[in-house]
Amino acid sequence: MGQHSTSQSNLDNQKKSAEFFLSIYPGVKVERIRFTQDGNFPGLGAPWSANAIVTVDGKEYREILGFEYGAIGGDSLPGAASGRTPSPGMKQPPVDVVFSDGSTEVLGDR
Repeated sequence: MGQHSTSQSNLDNQKKSAEFFLSIYPGVKVERIRFTQDGNFPGLGAPWSANAIVTVDGKEYREILGFEYGAIGGDSLPGAASGRTPSPGMKQPPVDVVFSDGSTEVLGDR
């Protein structure tokens, strides 16, 4: 049961991370977010994060996503600089999210 809970909380954190990332990069036309591994707390007080591939205009960018700070590190994304503050007024088109277990969900406005 503990392993299932851990897996479910990991997937929940991935979803929260994707949602937060999309909210702080409203000017970036993200097509897909694919988590390439389960996330974790890397230590030394660092927040939870997971590696992901973010597809923008057909090009893949390697990112480290977390639900506290959005993109913690990775490639420079085209089209926007984030102030790390969610932009509730801007709407994000639907984005395909592939979680580390292979499950998928569409996030954003439909």
